Amino acid sequence: MAHHNLGHVLARKIRLFQSGEAEKALEDCVWRMEQCRLEMEKLASSVALAEYEQEAGPARLAKLARSVQ
Repeated sequence: MAHHNLGHVLARKIRLFQSGEAEKALEDCVWRMEQCRLEMEKLASSVALAEYEQEAGPARLAKLARSVQ
């Protein structure tokens, strides 16, 4: 499937950029990817915390939170 996607991307027509536009577009793309990665990490942390709370119970989680402050 990855090869199909690569072919699709390579076949896509891209307009010509003015000087500096490509660099700005790449920087924006990288920034958006980083934001997406951070959001996924945040979601994964929330899920892990919810699972731990369900297993350990809210009282144990509150005690643990107080111990790290």
